[in-house]
Amino acid sequence: MIRSRSSRRERALSSYISFPVLCGIGSIVASIFVAVSFLSFDPHDPSWFYFSSDARAVHNAAGSLGAQSAAFCFYVLGYLAFLIIPFLLFIGWHLIKYNSLIAEWDRLLACCVGVLCLAGIFMDIRLVQSPIWLLEEYLGNGSICFSYQ
Repeated sequence: MIRSRSSRRERALSSYISFPVLCGIGSIVASIFVAVSFLSFDPHDPSWFYFSSDARAVHNAAGSLGAQSAAFCFYVLGYLAFLIIPFLLFIGWHLIKYNSLIAEWDRLLACCVGVLCLAGIFMDIRLVQSPIWLLEEYLGNGSICFSYQ
């Protein structure tokens, strides 16, 4: 009798928590990690994009990995990197609710292409010295499309 209870519990748990649900939970946890690392980003933290002869402590709340990932994302995408957070939240929510991303592959692809296009547009605005100072100052810091100039 004890064996049947434990096997019944294991079957109930395994039928509820499937691989897509675990991936959705992982995506939501990753979005929280990315948000913490972006919000506590210090450009003077030691990373691949900043080197100093002084031994500095990492000030990022997500640690060294958070400092590295935030520096990389801000270097490549600029402040458009903040769009990664809702993207990961959408993936996690959709995996938990529907257990699949097959029906949403076109939206996911459009989000990725849209962020890359926006990074290129804002880089172009920054290079032309546009009078739109808000876009130039806050959104044009990525270097994803710098090579085409």
